[in-house]
Amino acid sequence: MNPIRVIIEPARQRFGFPRRGQWKWSIVGRNGEPIDPRDTGFNTGDIRDTMRTLFASDVPVELEIRYRDGRVETEQLR
Repeated sequence: MNPIRVIIEPARQRFGFPRRGQWKWSIVGRNGEPIDPRDTGFNTGDIRDTMRTLFASDVPVELEIRYRDGRVETEQLR
């Protein structure tokens, strides 16, 4: 079974002085597709099922941090 992945990667710098690293994150479902809070569902049941899978199940969750120099760190969260 594929894990749910939380991916953290460098973001494009948009503001700030002095320049400092900024990061963005995304959640990828077990099917490999990103889960976006702007997505819509056919009904509230669809959204509930997604949230139950994300937060209330025993599905493994993996944290992946991608650095600019190509390094990748992974950690099992659940």
